[in-house]
Amino acid sequence: ADPSVLWRRVSERKGSPSDATIDILSRQLQRDAGPMSWRKIEANRKVTEITAEMVASVEGAVSSAAGFRKTGS
Repeated sequence: ADPSVLWRRVSERKGSPSDATIDILSRQLQRDAGPMSWRKIEANRKVTEITAEMVASVEGAVSSAAGFRKTGS
């Protein structure tokens, strides 16, 4: 999420079980996590749309892995 969204979320927490604080968020945002290789899924849509995208992604990965094992390439 955009840093401004993260700041708002953390600062608005009241009695949350999360241990994230503004200080922790600041330190995390200063770190260089390097390139992210996982698939990003926009979560500002209907749950059914998000779920369908996730399932399709997993099914594609499973099919690719199965093809790799069969051909050995």
